[in-house]
Amino acid sequence: MTNIEYNNYPIFYQNIKNKKVLVVSDINTNPFVMRFKDELERNAGSVSYLMFNDKDLIPDNDKIDRIKEKANDIDYILGVGSGSINDLCKYVASINNIKSGIFATAPSMDGYLSKGSALMLNKKKVTETVNMPSDCLVDKEVIANAPKMLIASGFGDIIGKYTCLTDWRLSNIINNEEVNQEAFDMMEHALNDTVSNYKLISKYDSEGVSFLMNALLVAGTSMALAGNSRPASGSEHHQSHYLEMYFVSIDKPIPSHGLKVALGTLVSIELYNHLKETTFLKNHPKRKEIIKLIDALPKTQDLLKMYKEMGCYTRFRELNIPKDVFTSMIYNAYKVRDRYTILTLYHNESLYDSIIDKLVEKYY
Repeated sequence: MTNIEYNNYPIFYQNIKNKKVLVVSDINTNPFVMRFKDELERNAGSVSYLMFNDKDLIPDNDKIDRIKEKANDIDYILGVGSGSINDLCKYVASINNIKSGIFATAPSMDGYLSKGSALMLNKKKVTETVNMPSDCLVDKEVIANAPKMLIASGFGDIIGKYTCLTDWRLSNIINNEEVNQEAFDMMEHALNDTVSNYKLISKYDSEGVSFLMNALLVAGTSMALAGNSRPASGSEHHQSHYLEMYFVSIDKPIPSHGLKVALGTLVSIELYNHLKETTFLKNHPKRKEIIKLIDALPKTQDLLKMYKEMGCYTRFRELNIPKDVFTSMIYNAYKVRDRYTILTLYHNESLYDSIIDKLVEKYY
């Protein structure tokens, strides 16, 4: 498992003793390199640096090639950043069969410790299986003072666990898909801790933000335990990934992943609630089990209240996407991943037409 350290990092420095280390950052995160540059160079055998000038870094083929070129004859890759930097460094390190680590600069997403790298290869969103980072370094001051929108994004990513865990249970009921109970419980507990402390998080209190960061790290651990991303990614993530491919296709900056996940969670909950009105559910032999799942979901108005306090988006049009892209996402996001979710059910049963107008009215 990954070594997680706060503030001083003695185990990490022992891990890089006399090794050739490559430090990867972007123009936003490079200033944080100075926090441990001297100590890094004192402990490593040698240190080289690669900084991308991109303000909105996309983890695409070009970035992978540049890291691979720089990582020739390197023993260890340390990323300084969050989502894209982490995914790129884990991916190249796994290809090169060397260790990697991440200095987390924001509590913005849940992939720090995951065995997946979300990449944009040939303008298509894919998730490649990779090794977990050897080390995750967290500075409480850094994460508590991260840009507010990035903290809101991390909060949105955790809120998405409501629907991804429900999707997992739904597939268990309908398809008999196995649920890893330990991974499920671990993620659910971290979700509940985050929601219980959202007032502190919304005030950017260091203790509250630490609850959020812990939940984001638990997500990676639970995915590793389950052997897949089921504990942390479902229908809400598939909507986010669909939109990411749209923004790449028009060469526009991609809004933060967790902010899109938060919106996708609203849509997925709406789909679940509408399911109770359909003939499909009325005639389903496991109707009572499915209704029990639906009734355990939070109310969308309660989530919207939290979103407003956290600074999350509350409508998809705030992402600057056309209405037709929103409707296309509703009908087609199930294709993003070969995984049974509420989106798959609606497609298989041809239910989207019965709710699309309501979704546009409430969430576009």
